[in-house]
Amino acid sequence: MTTIKRMVGTAIGFVMVAAFSTGIIVLVLSLASKQVPGIKTIGEELRCIVGVPDADSPCIAEQLAALDEERQGLEAERDAFARTAAEHAAREAELEALNNRVENYSQFQTVKLSVGTIQTGVRFASVLQPEVWSEAWCYLDRTVQGLPRKITLGKRSAGQLIRWSRVSQAQLHDADLTRAQLEEAKSACRFPEGTR
Repeated sequence: MTTIKRMVGTAIGFVMVAAFSTGIIVLVLSLASKQVPGIKTIGEELRCIVGVPDADSPCIAEQLAALDEERQGLEAERDAFARTAAEHAAREAELEALNNRVENYSQFQTVKLSVGTIQTGVRFASVLQPEVWSEAWCYLDRTVQGLPRKITLGKRSAGQLIRWSRVSQAQLHDADLTRAQLEEAKSACRFPEGTR
């Protein structure tokens, strides 16, 4: 333990002597630089290294130039951020205007099967809240002997389970469908997940 203390003490002493010696050298060169022009440059560089430059020192000019360059870079970043914020605000205003014009914001998904086309529609709260839906419905479009047939398969309101429609045997016969085909059509409905 005493060996470590001795080594630490020696190291601290060495650092203090080196710092004191450097300070003395800088001071002497600073004083001598006023009388010997060649030493002035060395003295200025040493003072810059130590961190105590003259006010008119080249390193001060370099530091000021670096700070000015950094300031310009920050101003460019600030301006880019301001442009992005303005674009975002303009986009929000456009969406708000669109939302005010749209009374019924619904989206549809289509699945084509051999029994016909399955359409699932979802009504959303607004253009600005496409994650919040209020109701959904699913139906089958089919053509039988050149005539269109539309069978509502099911509906769902937000926060509730799917309410499958009761399709009578007469409706199945009219649409030329079997129960198995009806179940296949129901499995293709794309009701939204979750309760919202």
